[in-house]
Amino acid sequence: MNPNNLVDLNRIEADVRRFVRYNRSLDLAYRKALEKERAREQTLLGELGLTAIKHFVVSRYPVATQNPCVLAFGEISRFRSIAVGT
Repeated sequence: MNPNNLVDLNRIEADVRRFVRYNRSLDLAYRKALEKERAREQTLLGELGLTAIKHFVVSRYPVATQNPCVLAFGEISRFRSIAVGT
């Protein structure tokens, strides 16, 4: 499922059920994206000669999630500390 980031957020924020549904779809899509990237990790390690890769998703919109690898764009200033500390 790919979330449509071109939706009218004002409409979603005005309706709690829509907001919950939209947030859940974003959280699921981002979790799947992270799983997909982790599955490709060996290819990246081999091609780039790296020893470790840390996967993150930076979302254009705030997402209510417990996943520490999903950051809202507004949190981008915290990225370095999260990436190094993870």
